[in-house]
Amino acid sequence: MKRIRPLFTLLGAGLACGFPALPCHAVTQDAPPVLAQDLGRLRIAGKVGAVLWTVRTDSCTLQVVPPSPGRISDAVSHDPKMSRQAPHVQVWLLKADGSVIAPVAMKSGPGPGTVAARPELTFRFPRSASSEAVAAAMMVDGEYYIDGLKPSAE
Repeated sequence: MKRIRPLFTLLGAGLACGFPALPCHAVTQDAPPVLAQDLGRLRIAGKVGAVLWTVRTDSCTLQVVPPSPGRISDAVSHDPKMSRQAPHVQVWLLKADGSVIAPVAMKSGPGPGTVAARPELTFRFPRSASSEAVAAAMMVDGEYYIDGLKPSAE
């Protein structure tokens, strides 16, 4: 039983910190890397701190990270019409022919180790999106933004 305990401790710590359960092969050195891209054009002062595109072994994700509370305060002080409430966010991916890849799931919650006043949003897409999508599109409070995706080497 003592051999299994470290694995359960690792998985339990990951779940407590907000990480999804890891498959057993992900904790080995043979695990394939997660490819990530920071989508800088999707950052919006006071509303979106960062958007990260990741290609994983089983799916792809767009992670919408809220700005820090200090950056929200700065943005509100420059624009009194800006709300301190979390913005309404929708995301999707675009193929080269203009068609859309919709997310298959969305998770909302605090990011690991954050004290953000707003939840972090993670949109999950099928793994096939890594080779089909050419851009990420996002609507925030009725305004549209887009940034290109780097092709993945599959």
